[in-house]
Amino acid sequence: MVKRVTFVSRTKAENTFDIDDCAVISISEPNSFLGLADLRQGWFEVLRMEFDDVDLATCGNQSNKFMSIHQARVIAAFVDSVAPEVSLIMVHCKAGISRSAAVAKWIAERYGLPFDHTYKYYNQHVYKQLDSLEALS
Repeated sequence: MVKRVTFVSRTKAENTFDIDDCAVISISEPNSFLGLADLRQGWFEVLRMEFDDVDLATCGNQSNKFMSIHQARVIAAFVDSVAPEVSLIMVHCKAGISRSAAVAKWIAERYGLPFDHTYKYYNQHVYKQLDSLEALS
């Protein structure tokens, strides 16, 4: 059963050795020259997502790809499927500050896991999309 969730940068995720009882949520920027994260083999399971680090409330630029409710559902289903099988869920995005923190905060709250609730740099839009799933069910 999942006991811990962490959020890290893409670089840290790419340099972390495989942990067979850890699932990874890998968040990349759409159409980035960096492409997808080059994760090592051996993880329990990896979910790859692509959406920009933008908040719908503060950024009206429609060229950005905002996290969708469909993507939130995919993340929730992934987390629910791996949580009974792993001890750790690692979430990464480019810098490991905003999008990954929002997903990690939501996972921590959903499963009663430790999280630094004074941390305020998480992406509000990403968190709200995930949190809204409770009201939609």
